[in-house]
Amino acid sequence: RWCDEVEDDPKYEIVIRSDGKITRAEMIINGKTVKKSKARCNPRDKFNFKIGAELAFERLFSKKLDLYHLSVGDKVRVRKDLMPYRVYGQDCFAEGMMPFRGKVVTISYVVAEGVYKIEEEQKWGYSFTAEMFENEKV
Repeated sequence: RWCDEVEDDPKYEIVIRSDGKITRAEMIINGKTVKKSKARCNPRDKFNFKIGAELAFERLFSKKLDLYHLSVGDKVRVRKDLMPYRVYGQDCFAEGMMPFRGKVVTISYVVAEGVYKIEEEQKWGYSFTAEMFENEKV
């Protein structure tokens, strides 16, 4: 019988949590977290769980990244068109960063909003800015 050989259908869950400032959404498939997203409440706004939950949920399925709010462990692709000695956002793209153009890299440290260190570059301590990454999920 063919149905005995087919695995059970996957079990999907979406969990939404908030601390009153940041609302996080998590997609879980068969007990394993496969995607995360978040929505931050602007300090000038009154917190609204419904709005935060809607934004976080929408971002789970979005193909665009919020490059100014990446987290440690996020994977992004460095833009292919970056030119040495040009400023992108808050920092200059150095010649030593050239080998990373077009490559998928992993965020290892958040220096400031929109400024990151990557796991793959530890020798010189270069900082990569949000403007140096492609705006598509990897």
